[in-house]
Amino acid sequence: MPLEVEVSLRDALLKSGAIDKKKLRETERELKRQRKQDEGSRDKKKRLQAQERAARQAESEARQAQRLEARKRHESESSKAAAALRVRHLVKAHAIQTRGGGGTRFYFPMLDGKTIGRLRVPWTVARGLRAGDYAVAALTNPYSDPEYLIVDRVAAEKVHASSASTLVFWNQEPGSAQDPSDCFTDDLEVR
Repeated sequence: MPLEVEVSLRDALLKSGAIDKKKLRETERELKRQRKQDEGSRDKKKRLQAQERAARQAESEARQAQRLEARKRHESESSKAAAALRVRHLVKAHAIQTRGGGGTRFYFPMLDGKTIGRLRVPWTVARGLRAGDYAVAALTNPYSDPEYLIVDRVAAEKVHASSASTLVFWNQEPGSAQDPSDCFTDDLEVR
């Protein structure tokens, strides 16, 4: 049995004379150049893929950081809203009812800081405001003007600890008994 030898296509073409050795070398060089380019493009593809992965990861981390920042901002806003609601409930719970006002006018700075407000209160409440036993608190409402209420000293201290801007008037350092402004009378009229 004769031994069959496998002959490559290239060897067969050379033997048949279809291509010459010079042409064969050029083709081999071209194929080698093509393989090197393919290998180079594979490395390039790997580098591009690595860069794309890094970009996707950076984008993912940026989105996660934005979500975390938004969550912190939301928690901060909700805690501020909860604190404002607690202050509002505290002021409403400790508001002093003056039963239709009184004969004494009590002037205080309003929330805007530019105008003077006036409350008509009994002279005992006016004296307590002057002495620091009471305070004037402003409750803001986005749909209407602020509401001004009188609260006792205990509530004023709690409100001051939570939200000092809510108190528009609180005499923390009352004057002496010799102070002439401590004398209130119902028959004085200030214009």
